[in-house]
Amino acid sequence: MPRIPLFSCSCSLRPIIAIGLFLVACLSVFAQSGGTLSVSVSNQGTNEYLQKARVEIRGTNRVENTDELGVAVFTGVPPGEHTVRVSYVGLTDRTYTVTIAPGRNTELSAELLDQDVIQLEAFVVAEEREGNAASQVRQKNADNLTNVIATDALGMLANDNPAEILTRMPGIYSLPSAEGNSDRPTIRGMSGEMNAVTTDGGAMASGIGMTRSPVFTNIVASAYDEIEVTKANRPDQPADSISGRINFKTKSALTMKRAGHEFTYRVGGKWWPGFFDYSTRRATPPFVPNLTFGYRGLFDVLGEKRNLGVVLNFSYLENGTQRVQPYTYLDVLNTDGTNTPRFSTNYYRYNNMQDRELTVGSIRFDYKLSSRSRFTFSYEWKLQDQNFDNPDHFNIYTYAYINALNRTYGTSETTAGFIAPSSTLEFTKVNAATNNRTYFRSYSSVFIASDETNSLRFAGNHRPGSWEIDYNINYSRSTRKVGGGGEDYDRVMISNVNAYVYNIGWTIDRRQSDVFPKFTQTEGQSIYDINSYTYGNASGSHGDSKNELGSADINIARTVTLLGLPVKLSTGGVAARSKYDENRHGTTFYYVGEDGVRGTNPVTGLNDDNFALFQTWARKDARLEMGDVPVFDIKAAESSIRNDPHLWRVNAYNEASARLEGIRSAEETSWAAFVQAQTHIGRLGIITGVRMETTDVDTSAWMKLKSRPDLSETDAQDWVTPESAQRRVAAEYGQINGTNSYTDYFPSLHLRYALARDTIVRASWSTAMGRPQLSRIMPGATDNSDTMRVTIGNPALKPQYATSYDVSVEQYYKPMGMFTLGAFQKDLTDFMYAEQITDEDLEALYPDYDFFRYENGGKGRVRGVEVAWEQQFTFLPSYFSGLSLSANYTWLKTSGDYGSGGSEALTGFIPNTANIRISFKLNRFYAFVQWAYMDRYLGTYDTKPQRRIDVLDRSVFNVGVSYKLGRYATLSVTANNILDEPQRRVHHVTGDLLTTTYNGPFVTVGLNGRF
Repeated sequence: MPRIPLFSCSCSLRPIIAIGLFLVACLSVFAQSGGTLSVSVSNQGTNEYLQKARVEIRGTNRVENTDELGVAVFTGVPPGEHTVRVSYVGLTDRTYTVTIAPGRNTELSAELLDQDVIQLEAFVVAEEREGNAASQVRQKNADNLTNVIATDALGMLANDNPAEILTRMPGIYSLPSAEGNSDRPTIRGMSGEMNAVTTDGGAMASGIGMTRSPVFTNIVASAYDEIEVTKANRPDQPADSISGRINFKTKSALTMKRAGHEFTYRVGGKWWPGFFDYSTRRATPPFVPNLTFGYRGLFDVLGEKRNLGVVLNFSYLENGTQRVQPYTYLDVLNTDGTNTPRFSTNYYRYNNMQDRELTVGSIRFDYKLSSRSRFTFSYEWKLQDQNFDNPDHFNIYTYAYINALNRTYGTSETTAGFIAPSSTLEFTKVNAATNNRTYFRSYSSVFIASDETNSLRFAGNHRPGSWEIDYNINYSRSTRKVGGGGEDYDRVMISNVNAYVYNIGWTIDRRQSDVFPKFTQTEGQSIYDINSYTYGNASGSHGDSKNELGSADINIARTVTLLGLPVKLSTGGVAARSKYDENRHGTTFYYVGEDGVRGTNPVTGLNDDNFALFQTWARKDARLEMGDVPVFDIKAAESSIRNDPHLWRVNAYNEASARLEGIRSAEETSWAAFVQAQTHIGRLGIITGVRMETTDVDTSAWMKLKSRPDLSETDAQDWVTPESAQRRVAAEYGQINGTNSYTDYFPSLHLRYALARDTIVRASWSTAMGRPQLSRIMPGATDNSDTMRVTIGNPALKPQYATSYDVSVEQYYKPMGMFTLGAFQKDLTDFMYAEQITDEDLEALYPDYDFFRYENGGKGRVRGVEVAWEQQFTFLPSYFSGLSLSANYTWLKTSGDYGSGGSEALTGFIPNTANIRISFKLNRFYAFVQWAYMDRYLGTYDTKPQRRIDVLDRSVFNVGVSYKLGRYATLSVTANNILDEPQRRVHHVTGDLLTTTYNGPFVTVGLNGRF
């Protein structure tokens, strides 16, 4: 297919480009005459320039916020004497008188100071800076609906994960992974895959193939200054964030008022103390290190003052997680109309360990060519390794499994391979099969992967005369290598070893506990005897995936006078290209023993498959009652494959087909342009405009189109020969290419009204889109033998669109604090849903399966209320003045039709979430308790209600203390999830428990400071 070059122009953009060019011409005609006023605002107490300080020229409608370097510029100011007022939360307002000369630039240096700023230490822990106050100022003075939080707002974080910070903001929550890590925050119920994540406005590559959203466990919070979340997009912001855009802002040394140096450090780690309940393997070792170092320097170069800023950051973080999880599958075939499960079916147990090492380095240069021109260059490198360096840290699974077709009552109490008719949900009896349709599987595994991300950004900001011009060039590339990567067998790392005991029977007793049901084998060979196991194999998933994101944008603005009002008109455009490539597959080595036959040799009647060669001993979590179920030594199996390859065979057909199925690619090329107008009428601020984006999508994947088993030839041992496997795959598979293109307009209107000096009222109407997940637009089919479903990708899938309405009231307090109340409604159209279809060709390949394809056409609605309150109680008497509170609450009500016309709850939307943090400071001592709550919600949707799964409500408590040892060091200790609150999933209709996941509590300890 033809490739679309990055800088080719789409004809669909020509109307808005023409409007932009006309606007630029108008800017020159209607530009204001007069002089220019440049106001730099600094904090006299900290010697830092202040971003988002509010600067107002009295007697006019001219209001500006200071930029990243603390400078506000007014162009076209009428000549003569003017009064300028400068304000910033927590500092005393200052008023200045300036005289403006026509055609000249007048500079004003405003220094703010207030004794109240000292009281900031009563709100934040000793190691935190005044960043919380600065973030509140930026939120207060933002032109549209934006939440801002300092990255040091919560002190030292578990593994420095920024998702922990974001979940403390209203309207945002992070669904924990199976390992318990917070990842990919959800904004107003919309999946992280549909919201953009950027660094200084530049897109951040995901780190995992075929996904859009970056992995937050690969991001280090301390490398950034603050995080801003935009919930209502302006025309000058990309529209591909249906509910919000998360932007990580890096630190700049140019905010320092004087040339000099600053060093920061955090030294500590993650600790699993013996007094908490863990899997015994998790606490070995009991401590892993976390190290972070930072540098910020401001230099005088080339004869100029404080014109070069340098920021360096380095972090090395180790993380370990555990997962203790029993999973009881319930009957989903009940057709009596009650959708009530009658009995249990499969029973899985997970006892998992995962180790990670994250190394991050970044550098940023800011060069100020003049007071009206500067350049920025930044580079960031991340490397996360998920490894198997600790031989005791691997995953143990056991599965008691009954074939999907047998999950129903037998004709009698002893009917082989079926559920005994006397079975109930509380006590289920599964009879042993005679045709291998019941089995027990012991499975040992590790996950080995290396994720590397490189990001570059070059930016310029210039103010020639009365013009404002800024531009950015961004490039971000991420690669993931799984199991060593590449296609060469010699690089394959074995990550899974498993074997089976067939034709067993068992009971599942939930009468004493539905969290940890009692599993008892009743028939068949013993699952505790290694000699009972057969048909074993070892496998490894290996290959590479690569994501590349590149963009270039430019924005031009100038303030003109229209109808007697100062109006800032701006226009600009962006060209972007995203490329996703994946080349990976799994290789399975089947153990055949010396006779070359799996299982019993039909000629000799003997089974020489000796799995005792790969058996190892591991401490299992006692709560799972796995007993002496054999577990396998993964490295021993890998060594055997290398040194004794005659004991193993590879299914040549599966290998050849997996190689093709693992090759996928997608490319998106987009162009965007916007026009925007901004003005103030007294206390009312207005922003309006429209953005147009056009996107071209190309996808490619390999898919099985027909079945030709007649082409397979076998050797003496009945294994398919590699030559015939290649012929068969060539006849069965074809490369499917998909294309798509869409162009959309996104208008918006944002109002900001200063009801009083510290009371802000906002209202906005905005539009946005959420691009479909890449896995949904890839051509091809994915089958699930457990659910008997085939899901088909749809390259023609369009984005999901949203029209949002927001209103909010914000009250700010001195020296620092705020109360905000907001409500919103988000109308979703072209909702993406899985529609059941018929496909004769696929029915021939997958008999008895159901077929689903993602389509547009459904609709949904999200309504919500967000409340946040931050307050330091300095007005209370005596020791109570050291108390402070940070709390928020979000309520969501959702509905959607999934294309069926009926109204149903949407997956992933949590009706109620809340966070409360109460802290106390006395001199050098600081302590806090923190509570986070997530309500019950729909976790898995299915057209059949009995297949839907809900996630139960969850409350997590953290407590922490810190003590300031001196000027340059603070010791901190935080206990996370101290009550070991699990993750629980239940049957949607009846609420019967399916699974409970325990990740365990842990302690974060550290020493941090600056000098």
